[in-house]
Amino acid sequence: MTLRFIAGLTLLIGMVLHGTSQESHTISGFVNDGQSGESILGANVYVKSTGKGAPTNLYGFYSITLPEGDYTIV
Repeated sequence: MTLRFIAGLTLLIGMVLHGTSQESHTISGFVNDGQSGESILGANVYVKSTGKGAPTNLYGFYSITLPEGDYTIV
């Protein structure tokens, strides 16, 4: 294959993916005990409508990437 063909194919694939992709956003934060303020390890944070979620790490931090939209985080 020639370099010109590969460059053209790469550009075409990029344009197709860009046209069909949906913008996504990452929601992140910390889960802490309301009274002591201590980080909560292993808390499950999830998006009610999708069932997608993530546990908190050692520092109470979580991160979830979702398509653009409105969600309820539990």
